[in-house]
Amino acid sequence: FNLTVMGERKEFKYEVGSHTWPSTQLLASFVSVNRRLFKDKVVLELGSGATGVVGIGCAMARATKVWMTDMENEEMQSTLRRNIESNGVSGVCTVKTLDWFSPSSLSSFLSSLYSSIDWIVASDVFFDNSVFEPLTEVISTLLTRFPKAQVIFSYQNRCSSWNIRDLLSTRGMNASLIRKEEVEGHSIEMGMIYLKNQRKIVAGIEGGASISSLVFVSCPDGEIIGRSTHTGSNYYLDGVQKTADSLAKWIREAKQELKIVGALGGLGMGLSGAEDESINEEMVDYFLSQHGDIAKRVVLRSDSVASIAACFKDGGAVIISGTGSTTRLVTRNGKLEGVGGWGHAIGDGGSGYWIANRAMRLLFDVEDGMEEANIERLRKVILEYFSLTDKVQLLDLLYSKFDKCKMASVTAKLAVNVDDPTISRLFHDAGGILGKQMRALVRKIPEEDTETRSNVKVLVIGSVFKSWKVMREGFLEGFNMESSGVKMITLYRLTIDASMGAASLAAKAASTDLPLRELKEEEVFDVLS
Repeated sequence: FNLTVMGERKEFKYEVGSHTWPSTQLLASFVSVNRRLFKDKVVLELGSGATGVVGIGCAMARATKVWMTDMENEEMQSTLRRNIESNGVSGVCTVKTLDWFSPSSLSSFLSSLYSSIDWIVASDVFFDNSVFEPLTEVISTLLTRFPKAQVIFSYQNRCSSWNIRDLLSTRGMNASLIRKEEVEGHSIEMGMIYLKNQRKIVAGIEGGASISSLVFVSCPDGEIIGRSTHTGSNYYLDGVQKTADSLAKWIREAKQELKIVGALGGLGMGLSGAEDESINEEMVDYFLSQHGDIAKRVVLRSDSVASIAACFKDGGAVIISGTGSTTRLVTRNGKLEGVGGWGHAIGDGGSGYWIANRAMRLLFDVEDGMEEANIERLRKVILEYFSLTDKVQLLDLLYSKFDKCKMASVTAKLAVNVDDPTISRLFHDAGGILGKQMRALVRKIPEEDTETRSNVKVLVIGSVFKSWKVMREGFLEGFNMESSGVKMITLYRLTIDASMGAASLAAKAASTDLPLRELKEEEVFDVLS
């Protein structure tokens, strides 16, 4: 949003309050980017000065009420009112006197309130260490009366020895740094203040390609406080910073809706494609440095790891076969091993896309005379599904209009035609590919881990496993149990949201644990021995 500011520093005796300081820009920008946090909320601005940029910004973000306060100074308050009028928010903003050094002024202000306060905003109020103690006392009083209010402030770092943590701690409050930035050559920091809370809360995110789920969990009892959903989260598609910014904005809004105040004890993220440790570290560092209000600790792993963490305490494996495919193993010592998962160009063996592509290849190869097979049903299913009359028309979908998900979606139609021997063979071969991947994966189990080798626990995830009956024999052929060194494989359905696994990773990072729900007998998909 754009603000009109009338005040000029030279006009006023109270010069501190009549100048728009660099730290104001950072806080006003935060309000603008996160405007949904302030919509329909009641806001109190401390130290509004003559400009009131942040408070006016909150009003323009559609807050229902903004109390704009500072010490009593008629010239300053008169200019502040003109700024409010110039920006068309007179119906939302009210100017009040609140002198931090005067308990009676605070008492008078509180007695004039007719509603609760949701947000307390303050830019560059810690400009002199002489105000630190009275100001923290004011904030303590406000949070005691309005414990669900959130305090966000920005300040210019003028002296490295200045610190408010002890003053906050003695008054039962904590502070978290949100981010640091250089503005006009000045070092500016933005943070939040909140009441100490004995209840530790962590959050977990499962980020898929198309949809992401978020869960907030209390530690160590495991009570689910709330859930939320969002669009897909893949840093290869959107980049590290854009992905982190989008997730942070989402988490802030979800926290506010659930009235969770303060930084979470931990945030665990299991995101699609997040297997490059260097990129994961880059994103975690960015998250902590730019969104420090979200969580004290952040963990980022792949969605496969989050799924395993949701179901197995001492490691386990997962086979994912949906649009794409991958197999992953977390050993008892926490090491991640993997086979496949390299995308449709060189991998995705046994996946929905692999089956669809193999079916189309067969269609072309048989009609070119390179292979022999009865493809009458296969041709009919493919051409009818894509509303085509000739196989050549598939080339447009395979090249100029290529969409991996769209191409893979025909596999669901093929799956209801597995009574046809040619189509059935495609699914049998898909099982064989997945079996070979699993065989390569179990070789990575440490030799000394005889317990895992005696019964490898594996999650099966993805729509392709709906056709397991025609895939099973191929899987066993590809795996070759007799020479694998494995006595038994127990396959489980994933019935637990993988976001809970991500929350478990967050809890461990926060030096606590969440109770693990044991997989039940009815969740066993198959036993191979």
